[in-house]
Amino acid sequence: MDLVRLLMVIVSSTAFFLLTGCSDNLSQNSNSQTNSGSPLVVNSDSMSVYSDHPSDSLVSHNNITSATKYSAKIVPDTNQSIGDRVLDDSFILGITEPNDHGTRSLFCSLPRNFQRGRYLKTSKYGPIGQAQEKLGLAVDGIMGRQTTAAINEYKRKKGFETNSCLDVQTWKSMFPDRPVPSHLDRAISLTFYMEGTDYDKIERNYGTADKSGMTWGPLGMTLASGEIQTILKNIMSKHSQLSNDLNNSDMALLSKLSNANMSTGSNMNFNSIKALVNKLARLDYVRKEYDLEAYRSVNGRFKYYENYLQEMAKNNVVTELDWAMFWDVATQTGYAQKKSNALRSTVAVNVNTPNLDERRRRMGDVIANMVSSRWKQDRTLRNSAFYGENSFVGKAYGFDERPIFDSAPTQTSAIVDETPEEGSPNMEEVAF
Repeated sequence: MDLVRLLMVIVSSTAFFLLTGCSDNLSQNSNSQTNSGSPLVVNSDSMSVYSDHPSDSLVSHNNITSATKYSAKIVPDTNQSIGDRVLDDSFILGITEPNDHGTRSLFCSLPRNFQRGRYLKTSKYGPIGQAQEKLGLAVDGIMGRQTTAAINEYKRKKGFETNSCLDVQTWKSMFPDRPVPSHLDRAISLTFYMEGTDYDKIERNYGTADKSGMTWGPLGMTLASGEIQTILKNIMSKHSQLSNDLNNSDMALLSKLSNANMSTGSNMNFNSIKALVNKLARLDYVRKEYDLEAYRSVNGRFKYYENYLQEMAKNNVVTELDWAMFWDVATQTGYAQKKSNALRSTVAVNVNTPNLDERRRRMGDVIANMVSSRWKQDRTLRNSAFYGENSFVGKAYGFDERPIFDSAPTQTSAIVDETPEEGSPNMEEVAF
């Protein structure tokens, strides 16, 4: 093998390791250093057939035959859309929801050759988990071959098109009394696919100023940001039944974790914390409190990007893929005010850019160039799920080039920066 080919193999192997470093496989078997997972870049030859093909090979952590260990009971009245759970002033306004488009896709199986064993995922407690319970399947939130086949069979019996997608009419048929998963619900599910942790999972996310490295749940709440502590304090102060649902040892650990900082958190027993989080995830009020704080935290950053997109919508088409990409940006990275201002300087809101893929690529590059070098590749790959040959990832979660805003607002509201530009840790220290 010549030197050039050898170098290409080494680079490819390294990239594969980096991009799959947050797989369930690693997080279950070790406490090795991990970071947020990103979709693997593939070529266009891999995108034509969905992953219900019977000859697909499976990796162990996605094997549907082992999914029974992820049992989750779905309680209908506690799994409404985020928009129905949050305070009125937390709604994201101006977003047309998909309720009136029956055949519109909400969740679709990923192409089978995208990455062997890599399937569309939502939280076990999310929409796919609810559909799995309805269909009598093991609940793991993964739209693998068995789940896709069961959805297709359900649709066939109802006379619907069997296209390996859970769409609006199928959801309404399954759950006539539950809201259709909104743009926000699906954006959160897409970010969960990127992040890789569920309500019952907490992981080490090293490479930042946070010596504990703790990152929890579908939207990656961290100890460094104080998000984990806030969620736990809210649970303790608002839900008296917690003491009946946990034992004394669990309560003591929860109290200690709710008051931890980046230094003291690193000295706590991580296996005990993982066991505690696993118990907390089974409690519906815990998941609600997680959702409320996670939404508040992410939306505090996302509003800067939403204002930028609304300004752009006065002169340009702004689509669902644009919106979803920036929700993921706001989830993963901080300093939204600086980044949105940099976007205005680089990708002007008043310049007509008909090539939407190229515009998203340029906007994504602005963001990626503002995170630390350690995480730049990860952010670039996450961005790629929304443009070009890899945009099928965003589209699998129901996002496409439909305009996202009915009309641009006449005035954007004043917002409070909840991710200060100064202070400790600084941007380089926290990586984003």
